[in-house]
Amino acid sequence: MEFHSKYLAAALIAGALTFGTSGAALADEDIHIYYNEIADSAGDMSADDLSDQDLRLFLFAAQSISDFRAEAREQLAAGQGDAGEIIANTDASMVEAVRTAGLEPEEYRQIGYLIQNDADVRDRLNRVAGDS
Repeated sequence: MEFHSKYLAAALIAGALTFGTSGAALADEDIHIYYNEIADSAGDMSADDLSDQDLRLFLFAAQSISDFRAEAREQLAAGQGDAGEIIANTDASMVEAVRTAGLEPEEYRQIGYLIQNDADVRDRLNRVAGDS
């Protein structure tokens, strides 16, 4: 799968997401609310702990999460079904996407935190995305 700049941007945003009930319905302009939660869950992972493969896995998961979030937003905007059910299903799908990609949700959050806060990791992500 080839990653284009639009997917990289989605990956950076998705990396900021938490997997909570409000996460799927979160408006882009409200994403800053979750930055502190992510910082609190950053754990002990450092840039030195990340391989290029970890970043590839992150990109695959982030693309899936972005797709699930877009679908949930469409469903919510169109009033298709119960909002709580849509959000719960989307949350479960996002967690499954991360695991299917080969990461655990906590690892995904930690990588997202590093991408947001470490320019060297962002540069590596850009390189990895360009190589894919």
